[in-house]
Amino acid sequence: MRKKKKALIALSLACTMVFGNLSMIPAKAAPATDEVGTNYYVDSENGDDAADGLTPDTAWETLDNVNEKEFEPGDKILLKEGTQYHGTLNPSGSGTEEAPISIDIYNGDVIGEEAGERAAVHSDGEYDCTVLLENVSHWNISNLEVTNKADDNSVRRAGVNVEVTKPGLYSGFHLDNLYVHDVSGTLDGKDRRNGGIYFTVDADKAEIEGKETRFDSVLIENCYVRDVSRTGISMGWTIKDGDSYGYGGILPEDFINNYYHTNVVIRNNYVQRAGGDAIVPMYCKEPLIEYNVGDSCSQNTADNPNAMYNAGIWPWRCEDAVFQYNEVFGTKLNGDGQAFDCDFSRGTTYQYNYSHNNEGGFMLVCKDESLESIIRYNISQNDKRTLFMLSNPNEAVFYNNTFYIDGANIDSGHGGKASMYNNIFYNVGENKSVSWGGNTAYDTNLYYGFDNLPNDANKVEGDPKFVNPGQGGTATLGDMAIDTLDGYKLQADSPAIDAGKTIEDNGGRDYFGNPIADQKTDIGAAEYTVAEPSGVSTAVLEYAIELAGKADTEGVVDSVVKKFDEVLENAEAILARVNGGDASVTQEMIDQAWKDLINIMQYLSFKQGDKTDLQKVIDMASSLDLTKYLEEGQKEFTDALTAAREVSADGDAMQEEVDTAWKNLLKAMSELRIKPDKNALEELVNKAEGMSLEGVDAQVAAEFKTAVMSATAVLNDEQATQQEVDTAKANLQASIDKVSVSVDNSQSEENKEKEGTTGNTSTDNGTTSSSGSNAPAQKAKTVKSVKTGDETNMMFAFMGMLFAAGLLEMSRRKRKNMN
Repeated sequence: MRKKKKALIALSLACTMVFGNLSMIPAKAAPATDEVGTNYYVDSENGDDAADGLTPDTAWETLDNVNEKEFEPGDKILLKEGTQYHGTLNPSGSGTEEAPISIDIYNGDVIGEEAGERAAVHSDGEYDCTVLLENVSHWNISNLEVTNKADDNSVRRAGVNVEVTKPGLYSGFHLDNLYVHDVSGTLDGKDRRNGGIYFTVDADKAEIEGKETRFDSVLIENCYVRDVSRTGISMGWTIKDGDSYGYGGILPEDFINNYYHTNVVIRNNYVQRAGGDAIVPMYCKEPLIEYNVGDSCSQNTADNPNAMYNAGIWPWRCEDAVFQYNEVFGTKLNGDGQAFDCDFSRGTTYQYNYSHNNEGGFMLVCKDESLESIIRYNISQNDKRTLFMLSNPNEAVFYNNTFYIDGANIDSGHGGKASMYNNIFYNVGENKSVSWGGNTAYDTNLYYGFDNLPNDANKVEGDPKFVNPGQGGTATLGDMAIDTLDGYKLQADSPAIDAGKTIEDNGGRDYFGNPIADQKTDIGAAEYTVAEPSGVSTAVLEYAIELAGKADTEGVVDSVVKKFDEVLENAEAILARVNGGDASVTQEMIDQAWKDLINIMQYLSFKQGDKTDLQKVIDMASSLDLTKYLEEGQKEFTDALTAAREVSADGDAMQEEVDTAWKNLLKAMSELRIKPDKNALEELVNKAEGMSLEGVDAQVAAEFKTAVMSATAVLNDEQATQQEVDTAKANLQASIDKVSVSVDNSQSEENKEKEGTTGNTSTDNGTTSSSGSNAPAQKAKTVKSVKTGDETNMMFAFMGMLFAAGLLEMSRRKRKNMN
């Protein structure tokens, strides 16, 4: 037998029982993200289809607008709680993993189950499907009542149908708390849309050939399905069904990869009076089916047991399916009629299930393509006709099951192959002579109440000394009976204790959650444990501690790890007190301990953020010499650096906080400004201060003085920017140039006046006196220091000073506003 790697999700027994408070953790919650999407409201009593549907006060009246719109990620279709709608609900559009599209109920601002009664959608037999999603991904549907009742059963009808008609991978479906009932499908159609809740691939066969066409990540939970025809919940039939034959049950890897659905979970659903099967996953790889109830199914055969073939909960063409903690009872007699069935599937495991009063029996293993089936640690009470209907040529293995028999046969005689180890066959009926099957190997089983026994070299005969057998209860809506079977535990003097055959990879626990760790396996579904003080039970606590011991806390935020360690230490202490005989430990204390442990384990996904980038930015920021930078922006920088260092040291910081910290610091660094180079400006100011304004035009002189004053002010301003320095330098240089031009012009005019007085004339050969003798041209006057106190220019200088001060202040305000 091949080795199978299965995630059995053993944690789910405890988790399903815990709906308690998750706020016990002092750690911060995961960082909030901005919500996307739009809420659309529908109110059949007060709405108006002409309204925009965007608020409860402007809700739509019917589903018409919903069916015509293509929705976007994060959108919510909200039906007023308790309202009724007739027609079909067939929206379109796809969400994303982060922002699925939702259908739910509302009442004012309250959305979800707390809003009140489910909203109801009735197709009245006029549509094939009351709720239909086609070729979409990432949808959540919650808190709806769905019917599709007609006067006949002539056509296929479904309550909820999610359907694929085009190639592709369709992911992310969550159906929660739906009440689907009174669906009038045909009596015998098993595959397409024909019953309560369906997922199907009904594409053109040629179009999807060789192309991935399947579902991924489907969760159906907390739904009540009743009085539907044919199947209660059917997950995954594909148009490629006919191509799966001829491989002996071992399908090609490409076929599985292209057409098998993955990450399928069907949990905590109650299917009552389905016309045919209760729950059937099809073409699923490693589906998990747990905590479901099948109640009185196969109603379509109540008057004619030969009409069809139905069972309670079973797989079709699945790989490594796990069925656990399910209860099936009252299945009507038909060609099959069992609680469970391994049917044309490979690696099916049934464990920790409760089967009772099914008219066809306990288990069917069907025909030649059912491979590697394992049936272990289940309890069957008062199942009828025959426990096993085996038509499989490939071995199925049954071990550590308990069968309480009152009138049923053991084997149907179909010649299937099986091995039976460590099972208890406890017969209280009048039929003492039974058929054990001609192709079944028995080893190390316990038998009680029979006149004939199979060939079992290591059999144990006699009363197994159950505590109180035959007293298992019956589920009702919202209350399973899988926890009512303590009567099948063993008394201290039971011959089944430590008498079993050791079996590898046996799941590690018995039906009641007791670990199988002492290598001394008992026979039957219950591993004997020493009676605990005060009648308390620690089975769930022990298993929760075992799971916690395997939990990975690497990289988890510090506060969660700290709380996890505290809670685990407390749970271990409670268990040690019980084992030490401390009678003061109550069941309430024990239950609280394992609930706390399971709760805190749910937070182990809170991982610390990767701080590599943060540390790089902190290192760079820490290396800066702030004396080289302008004061403006330094406070923001130091605040960001302090915050980044705090996040770096925070063991609870998650990725969004880490990323925000280094981004804020990097931004603050980018806004720092290096102090400018003022050497050129200083040289130019010194040059200007050595210049004379004698003979310079009064306005030019005033502008020159203003430029000098402005440049000097910038030179003395420690917070001046490079731009301000460059501007002051350019302005001053321009004023110096104007002064030089003004001096040249003044001297040219003066020369002309002198030439007019002496009669000198200019020639092309130079300057000549009237007497004809040559003389050199007059030299420019010597430059003298600027006289800032010239009375002539005093007013211009004062105005220049005011102008320079104003320029600096305006520049500084502009920089501040930009920051």
